[in-house]
Amino acid sequence: MLLSDIAMLMLCGSISGFLAGLLEIGGGMILVPFMILVFNHLHFDQSVIVHMAIATLVWLPSYSPLPLQSRLTTSMAQLIGN
Repeated sequence: MLLSDIAMLMLCGSISGFLAGLLEIGGGMILVPFMILVFNHLHFDQSVIVHMAIATLVWLPSYSPLPLQSRLTTSMAQLIGN
């Protein structure tokens, strides 16, 4: 992956994060079109680009540390008795 590709991904993430915070909408609403452009730029097969963009946004949050932290906090609270 070229440095320009990484810069483009960072720019897309920054813009989508800013707009999601400014407009109070989900970042996926902005990231899916950006990911489609990025995957098109990286010459992925046209028949799977939209599927990949949506799957990326569905798959990533399930492996973030936040759900794990939530489960641990809930388990600890149940042990304490709150």
